[in-house]
Amino acid sequence: MKRLKYKKKICIVSTSRADLGQLSGVVKIFQKSTSFNTQLIISGLHLNKFSKFSHRETNELNLKISKKIFVDIKKFSEKDINQYFSEYLKKFSKYFDINKPDLLILLGDRYETFAVATSAFFFNIPIAHIHGGEITVGSKDDSIRHAISKLSNYHFVANDIFKKRLIRMGETPNSIFVTGSPGLSNLKKMKFLSKLQIEKKLKISLKKRNFIVTLHPEIDKKKTDILSTDLFEILKKLNNSNIFICSPNADIFSDIIRKKIESFIKKNKNTFFFENLGFKNYLSLAKLCNFVIGNSSSGITEMPFLGIPSINIGLRQKGRPFAKSVFSTNYSKKKIKDTIFQLLSVKKNYLKQKLYYYDNNSNINIFKIIKNIDLKKKKYKEFFDKNDKYR
Repeated sequence: MKRLKYKKKICIVSTSRADLGQLSGVVKIFQKSTSFNTQLIISGLHLNKFSKFSHRETNELNLKISKKIFVDIKKFSEKDINQYFSEYLKKFSKYFDINKPDLLILLGDRYETFAVATSAFFFNIPIAHIHGGEITVGSKDDSIRHAISKLSNYHFVANDIFKKRLIRMGETPNSIFVTGSPGLSNLKKMKFLSKLQIEKKLKISLKKRNFIVTLHPEIDKKKTDILSTDLFEILKKLNNSNIFICSPNADIFSDIIRKKIESFIKKNKNTFFFENLGFKNYLSLAKLCNFVIGNSSSGITEMPFLGIPSINIGLRQKGRPFAKSVFSTNYSKKKIKDTIFQLLSVKKNYLKQKLYYYDNNSNINIFKIIKNIDLKKKKYKEFFDKNDKYR
């Protein structure tokens, strides 16, 4: 009798809109492969009213959900976030105790993702982490990202800058693979919605000037308040324009921004708020806008790939390499205003510029590397020190 070939069990976890679109290409390849038994676990904001239940986007992306792990999210204080973290840890520990994958794949720097990684670490489940080695000074995500990297066994980074940084953090060089951002590989194959399609789908009418605003909390409460107050003060003076506002992440102090958004919408016409646009809708709309503004990572990664200018405000993304189409400003109202009118008065083509996160075959490269890893040979991590004289 012919013995059945063992299929590696791969678990991929998505906790928010921030990682689902980026992971979709990787998930699709693994779910189609006959070499793997792939489980897609959906949790976090995906299953919550704050994201308009963004897990439904898996249908549009043709992804099969294996399991939903629910945590009830209501508020965003420091105490609330700690309690949510505890809930994620408890519920994923229960899942991993029954289902022990050969490899867990995680992307990014969310506290929900950190809880999943912590649980897997204590079950001795190897972790592959995507987008490690990056720096975002003005956000707690910065420390969370590095913590996930230290719990991970394999690293898929966007460029050599991030690989070198992980090595300085003590990660073994042969465990780090430069593959680019999987999210950008997805964009090359994406069929974007036309102007008519996006107007019909979102029930909007595009004007000559259109802007997307995505603002997330900074690490400091006072700076979050100042930044959101000043930005909306500037935006209300932009006449004959559509302002499309996306919701902030479920982070500490995000309730400050939500209150500012609610107040702004009530007082200003031609303002549209989207709790969750979805990956394709968001990028299709962005392609039709003059620029995006705020402090979202999409302004640093996806927008340069699409050739769309972005205005990055504050410290949240500080430390990341920026393409020429990214205009970084401090908290000065004058600086923000001047940058807005600079982009409105001078139109420039940014399709040909240096990209720090792109590789044409990111998804397939990640798949091939994992396929060739012998996951049965589980090794305990050692701190790599190139200056260690005993090596």
